[in-house]
Amino acid sequence: MQEDEKYTSKLNKYPVIYITLKDVMYGSYEDMLKAIKTAVNDMYQEHRYLLESDKIYEEEKDKIKDILWVREDVEPLKISIKELSKYLYRQYDKAVILLIDEYDVPIQNAYVNGYYDEAIKFFKTFYGATFKDNPYLEKTVLTGVSRVAKESLFSGANNFDVYTVLTDEFTEDFEITKQEMKETIEHFGIEEDEEELKRWYDGYKIGNTENIYNPWSVLNYLNRGVLKPYWVNTSSNDLIKLILKNSITVKEKIEAMLESWFFDKVPMDNLRTILKDLTTKNWEEFEAKFERLVMEMFSFMDIGQDTAENFYHAFVLGMLVGLKDTYYVNSNRESGKGRKEKILE
Repeated sequence: MQEDEKYTSKLNKYPVIYITLKDVMYGSYEDMLKAIKTAVNDMYQEHRYLLESDKIYEEEKDKIKDILWVREDVEPLKISIKELSKYLYRQYDKAVILLIDEYDVPIQNAYVNGYYDEAIKFFKTFYGATFKDNPYLEKTVLTGVSRVAKESLFSGANNFDVYTVLTDEFTEDFEITKQEMKETIEHFGIEEDEEELKRWYDGYKIGNTENIYNPWSVLNYLNRGVLKPYWVNTSSNDLIKLILKNSITVKEKIEAMLESWFFDKVPMDNLRTILKDLTTKNWEEFEAKFERLVMEMFSFMDIGQDTAENFYHAFVLGMLVGLKDTYYVNSNRESGKGRKEKILE
């Protein structure tokens, strides 16, 4: 109870600035800046009442209008959060809570699209002006998927605490625990689906807490009553694809992981004979053995309706990794006007 009061006593006590950068995903630096302008404009729209305040100076109101009417150039954008925090501090005589959602999306996108240096230069100033020597902030929370090195982006900021899926803090606050899932199943009367829900959505580990269920998938299942991989297309994987394509070290580790996984699933003798049939072009034997292997190992619940090709692709790649010492194994390479799924050379 005391812990609850610790937080509820803070509700509605501070002015709040909220900005999301989730939509700043464009192919050029110029378009990125346009999207930042839109995000900043949305942030200021929430506080346009400041134009009627007698605590805001007329020249400051002109600056607010420039942002609301999208007349500002790049330089005012860089200090827009600090300026707004100053206005709110003066309006309410209280320091500001700042919430920045998906702060890393523009940087990821800039890296993938080749204007990373320009983007980092902008955001160093943007965040530097926001955090460094800003007396108007009470607390700041940033959320993101990938961790951008503090020294490359937040060089002007101090006293950041970083919480990831590897740390124990908040492990039971942002997902569904095993006990919570049990209570949910009982509440909705879906005991008959308990094992399938575990099969589909359990398996996460945050900090040292295991048997974590994916909340997005569980909520979608409760709403639709259909078991499927809801989490698959909720974010972009462009950065991961780029790293996998260009990093030999990461590629080798992924290959080792696939090889280990595959060998755990398939008896070594079976794999050797299948690969021998493949490399000696004994097509009939290969086809028969491979078909039998697929029929024995695959389940529709493993594959899923929308991800069958991806599952099959990973399965075959895991099998072919066993040939990497004698063949070059290439996956999804362009060829002519099309694409070859697998190439052995």
